[in-house]
Amino acid sequence: MQGEDLDKLVAKIISGEVVLFAGSGLSLYAGYPSAWKLAADLLSLLDSEEFAESRFTEQSDLLDIAQVIEDLKGRDVLVNKISEIFGRSTVKNFKVHEMIVKIPFIRDIITTNYDYLFEAAYGPSLQAIVDTSDLGNINQQKVNLFKIHGDPGNPEAIVLTRDDYARFYRRNINTPLLSVIQERLTTKTVLFVGYSLQDINIRGEFMYALESLGTNAKEAYLVSPSCTKSNQVSLKKRGLNISVIPANNSLS
Repeated sequence: MQGEDLDKLVAKIISGEVVLFAGSGLSLYAGYPSAWKLAADLLSLLDSEEFAESRFTEQSDLLDIAQVIEDLKGRDVLVNKISEIFGRSTVKNFKVHEMIVKIPFIRDIITTNYDYLFEAAYGPSLQAIVDTSDLGNINQQKVNLFKIHGDPGNPEAIVLTRDDYARFYRRNINTPLLSVIQERLTTKTVLFVGYSLQDINIRGEFMYALESLGTNAKEAYLVSPSCTKSNQVSLKKRGLNISVIPANNSLS
């Protein structure tokens, strides 16, 4: 990324034009699992016979593994595991998130993370929005955190299994919540942090909101240590105006 592009991003942040879109990579430093580690944790819930029948490995798709856990063990077992891993009591280190708090110009954060690191860092100056029923709590005097995959405190909103993703689209496709998120994505400059663009939702409805604007879309930024040239070509083919920031030049 050229210095002038970085200057542009900083200027946009200062002017309040940036919405932060945070993925699981942003929480790794705090001890939370990557997708493959979470998949391994879920596989540990299966007994030896169930594991053998499932033919899963630690490289299997997380959504499919979570789906089998729910089908064989029940939703409560799956949700309890997510609570065990990501519940409020698991927050020990949130120093990177505290650095984000020091950027007063970011007022909207969207995340697919289940953890409570943003809540711990921001304290009472943050308002979490987890479902459509929370939209009335949006507070312009606070930082609004849109947790689009839910959290342990809102188990009915957790999106993790293959069925969850299908329900996510059916439930949210025309809801006020999705409309509010799309409005943020299409009217502000999006800064993706801790993300792989392989995320099914990012590639789906939310990226569609950017794609639909074509040349009218605002420039977005992706902080990534592993966005290959082919990834960047793919973004351009889709008409997405996203500049990639190497992680060693980023907040990390």
